Amino acid sequence: MSIMNHELFVCDCGDIQHQFVISYFDDEKNLYLSVCLYRQSFFRRLWTGIQYIFGKQSKYGAFDEIILNEEDSERLRNLLSERLDSWKSAG
Repeated sequence: MSIMNHELFVCDCGDIQHQFVISYFDDEKNLYLSVCLYRQSFFRRLWTGIQYIFGKQSKYGAFDEIILNEEDSERLRNLLSERLDSWKSAG
């Protein structure tokens, strides 16, 4: 049985709501990206839903961002590099 590995990345601003997790199995050629979505009050979500129904969108699109500091950027690069190397060696 394979064990799932996890790497947590938190935004450099320090807000733990700005985070994502990369998960993977050593014997699988997939990376799973889980993003923490921002929670809002019921009425704020309702208002956003009503605006969505009538087609109102931000001119920038619907997204959030995570700022990776140098250390986390290096860690992400190393993780992706290791995964790519293991996939290539597996054939």
